[in-house]
Amino acid sequence: METLAKSAREIDEALRRKFEAEDPKARIQVWRGPFGSLRLLVVSRAFDGLEPEEREARINIVLSGLGFELYTLPVGSYELLSPSEVDEQAIAARWSEPPLWSEILTAPATETNGRPRKPRSSSTKTVTFYSFKGGVGRSTALALVALALARVGRRVVALDLDLEAPGLASLFNLSQTDTGLGALDYLHRRWLSPNSRTPSIKDCLHQVSVPEAKGKLWVIPAGAYDEDYIHRLADLDMAAMYRRDPNPLHQMIDDLADRLKPDVILLDARTGFNDLSAVTLLDLADLALVFFTPSEQSYRGLKWVVTAVRKQYQRHSRPDLRFVLSPLPPSSIDSLNRWLADAESWIAEEWGKSEETPLRYEIRYNAFVPFIRDLTRDVSPEVAISYEPLAEAVSLGSFPQPLDKKVRFTVSGKKFEFSGREVIKKLRNVMASGLPRRATDVRVWAVEIDGQRVSLTWLFEMLTGLRLYKEEFDPRHAQKKFEQMGLRIVRVGG
Repeated sequence: METLAKSAREIDEALRRKFEAEDPKARIQVWRGPFGSLRLLVVSRAFDGLEPEEREARINIVLSGLGFELYTLPVGSYELLSPSEVDEQAIAARWSEPPLWSEILTAPATETNGRPRKPRSSSTKTVTFYSFKGGVGRSTALALVALALARVGRRVVALDLDLEAPGLASLFNLSQTDTGLGALDYLHRRWLSPNSRTPSIKDCLHQVSVPEAKGKLWVIPAGAYDEDYIHRLADLDMAAMYRRDPNPLHQMIDDLADRLKPDVILLDARTGFNDLSAVTLLDLADLALVFFTPSEQSYRGLKWVVTAVRKQYQRHSRPDLRFVLSPLPPSSIDSLNRWLADAESWIAEEWGKSEETPLRYEIRYNAFVPFIRDLTRDVSPEVAISYEPLAEAVSLGSFPQPLDKKVRFTVSGKKFEFSGREVIKKLRNVMASGLPRRATDVRVWAVEIDGQRVSLTWLFEMLTGLRLYKEEFDPRHAQKKFEQMGLRIVRVGG
């Protein structure tokens, strides 16, 4: 692949030197074709009035200096046109390559590879959740971000395009019966019959009931997971699908935008390097959240992911990237700071820096999150707050929560004021170094944060710096204050 990419760059540069000198508006494009070949497209006024053989002779003069020749590999096919002969639609149909990993990585950095998704007239943003490896909480993060956005008034669609290992249906507590039709059914039917109108996008949608939501949330699951699902999945050919007009994937996104007019469509992408993850990340996304663990193995794979995304961004001004360290394991503050610093350095080197926009986010490990049965109802405030920054990154908006509310109280004649957010931050800093025994010696009431229960009395002491005695401390009053901050209080005894 590297040899072919080098040949493509050499040919591209040589043709530009020759033809742009004669015609500054000359169009030179070099693509990677099938079976280790290259495709050439040259549009120049230098070809005006020339017969095909004369045009080929001019190209061969350039190629011979590199040891190449038309009709001989690696040059597999070519078109040599004058501007008056250009039919853009016909060229696009003949020369379009889908935005797959190999095609993007081998294409010259300065040229467009294939046809990008046409800009929609709607303001709907498409955000892809991608991870190079599995097990990093990507799908869970998407679900919690979708819920957070719906609660503050956004119209949100969560679309499961991890067709080989779907999971959004279960995260939103949809049963196998509920799911019925889904993304695979929509794509497969239109793959078999491009003009098919069934199933409609309405048939694949499932509205999720979100308590206290000001907005709305819909889910399109992958589909009913049975033997037929496996066969339909095997039928799909993403490269061929991208040469269809209309493109079924583009049509699905457009149908969602037209029918629901959502603020954002969240796409759950397949992991690793495969055709579906490529188009979900490199073509469909306006913004992508890339999840990874702070390990050398992750960085090695992500280097190529970022290289491909950067090339697409240079051509089409999308997708933009945000990076999510997830899950960060429990460790000392020194270890956490080192991981975060390494990630910052890597992101700056591979993607760049931004003085105005955060590029890195982190999710701390929480052993209880994978066992939450219903994300729409059973998520505690301290878990929800962990995903708030991701929701803000997606919406570029703020998320006022009870955790932001300042609560005043008086202890031993001294006045104090804290918000739930401040309490969680202080407690997490202590937890990173190890909680003292007194903190975990819970007799009656406890505050539960990140699955850890700590003594209500000890927490008050930690916040105020006071040593409290029974006559000075009213646990019921303390319970009320912490609940006003949006924290979860549990009774464990007494």
